[in-house]
Amino acid sequence: MVTAMCSGDEDLPRRFRALVVDDERDFRHLMTVFLQRSGMPIDVEQVNNGAEAVILLSRSPLPFDLILLDVMMPEMDGFEVCTRLRKNPDTCAIPILMLTALDEPADRTRGFLAGTDDYLAKPFDRGELLARVRRILQRTYGYGQPADPPVTPPRRGSDPPLDLDLAPDLARQRQG
Repeated sequence: MVTAMCSGDEDLPRRFRALVVDDERDFRHLMTVFLQRSGMPIDVEQVNNGAEAVILLSRSPLPFDLILLDVMMPEMDGFEVCTRLRKNPDTCAIPILMLTALDEPADRTRGFLAGTDDYLAKPFDRGELLARVRRILQRTYGYGQPADPPVTPPRRGSDPPLDLDLAPDLARQRQG
């Protein structure tokens, strides 16, 4: 369990701080609701453009643990925000998840070259977003336990999923 680092708070679960950066008010609200209802110990703040994000992140007395960053915004786009944050020693290690309608390989490449940790194209599935956020928090801060191994989906038709130990026997039976 990740715990708070303040004196006297050693037994309290750690709360994470996320910043949602998007020029669409409804999208910021939706991301906030998703995160707050996720069951993860996460507090969410919002800003409506990249310039505000850079200023808030550089002046905030408490560090943020995650940034959900739109790309197409007025004043300063998400690529520029990401680049600036990676150049600042105070913000360079904050995980960034870009959420954008740009889904071409060149856009994703540009995002990763700017320094994003993950990239998710809009529209996306809420479950996938939350799984990515949880994984970033696990990998970066040791939050929670790794998820159970994925369940093998059933194969098409009536065949059950193959048990690796039985696969050679089944192959022999089908040949014979």
